Amino acid sequence: MTTIAVLGLMGVGKSTVGGLVAVRLHCSIVDSDDWIEGHYGMTGRAVAEKQGVDALHDIEAEMLGDVLDAGGQVVVTPAASVIDRPELRERIRTETTAFHLDLPYDQLEVRMATGPHRRTVDSDEMHQLYRRRRPLFDGVSLATLDASEPPALLAELIVGLTRAGASSSGVDFGRQGPDISILGLETRRPR
Repeated sequence: MTTIAVLGLMGVGKSTVGGLVAVRLHCSIVDSDDWIEGHYGMTGRAVAEKQGVDALHDIEAEMLGDVLDAGGQVVVTPAASVIDRPELRERIRTETTAFHLDLPYDQLEVRMATGPHRRTVDSDEMHQLYRRRRPLFDGVSLATLDASEPPALLAELIVGLTRAGASSSGVDFGRQGPDISILGLETRRPR
């Protein structure tokens, strides 16, 4: 098994789904929120308030870099901001099997309101992030999953694809043509 990356915007359920995947695969998980609190003694929201959003994004990038540098069999749930950095997108694409958890904007907006660890994002900024980051997640992911499905189902889909030997950087579905979409799961030919 390679490193599995569970990607998506704040509030899609990365931590929940990633935790279930790690349990099913009997491996560890490195969650961005937990890593930041463990290494910096405060939540990401507190970092953003005290040091600024750019500092938070640097820390989030550091987290993913550290996990990928260490390698091994692990599930990683990085912060959404890492997808904005071209060097990290390339590392996700080539060093992980990545899955994008996606939600319609209205559902995401409701989920964003929960969680005291999340930084505050106004509606205009969230719309911009939503439009900009979704295609970037898709570009590095083996599959885009409908995050409104039950977390246990999403975890089973990820585990099944991982055990089947699929990878974001080299799977060949043996066909040309449109993406496959089954039960809210879209698989894409690697770019």
